[in-house]
Amino acid sequence: MWIYLIMYILLIPCAALFIRTKHTHEGEILPAAAIKAACMAVIIVPAVISVANSSEHMRIYAILIASGLVFGVIGDVLICVEGSEGFWFGMFYFGVGHLLYIAAFLRVTDRKST
Repeated sequence: MWIYLIMYILLIPCAALFIRTKHTHEGEILPAAAIKAACMAVIIVPAVISVANSSEHMRIYAILIASGLVFGVIGDVLICVEGSEGFWFGMFYFGVGHLLYIAAFLRVTDRKST
């Protein structure tokens, strides 16, 4: 339980650092993309921990959510790449991530309705 609280508290300075880096390194892709990926890692760690700690019937749900987060991070980093290829590949990864979220939510609602 405490690990979740600590991780989410870390998001605040991480987000502030991302905003500062994005504005101070105008035109430089790597610093902002790296910090954005690190911010998302702060969110992914609790999701991965919940996969390990989840019960058998909720494990697939947790795996789908954690996988969706990973695809979102990849999409974030790819969108930071200059050119249209990075944008379209980033959008593809975001789309896959959202399909994983939908699959997770459908799995939970199917299980609750039975």
